[in-house]
Amino acid sequence: TGNRYTLVALPDVGALTSVVVIGDPYNKSITSDDARVRVFNAAANTAGVDAYLTGPAVSITNVAPNMAGAGYKQAVPASGTDSFDLEGGTYTLRLTTAGTKAVIFTAQVTIPSNADWLLVPIPMSATPGDVRVLVIQSGIGATSTELLNQP
Repeated sequence: TGNRYTLVALPDVGALTSVVVIGDPYNKSITSDDARVRVFNAAANTAGVDAYLTGPAVSITNVAPNMAGAGYKQAVPASGTDSFDLEGGTYTLRLTTAGTKAVIFTAQVTIPSNADWLLVPIPMSATPGDVRVLVIQSGIGATSTELLNQP
């Protein structure tokens, strides 16, 4: 256990930059090998997103989002709250417009056990809902990657 902090810098009005701090209490048991995931919405063209991490063949029609209502410049789970825990494995990540089932991004992901991921939707264009997703991995030597939209 211990605290982890992430700083995210975003362009703001004019030449200003906003800096958002995400605090994660990291209350993870030493014997747990669950992965930890959080979403931070950095897509100014998308007011809010819901994130679904499901088995590859699962429809989101009757499933609640794992992380709901990430508004622009907001993290879900919120700062000061533990990340969402799940077993390492292969999932389908879907982002929808918050409060709807309208999918704006889909990708197959393999999340390793013990991974600590920050999923960051960013604008692909000025069109509302046109996003790409960066995976920011925590840890020494961890690299960041971009997920490809696979609608």
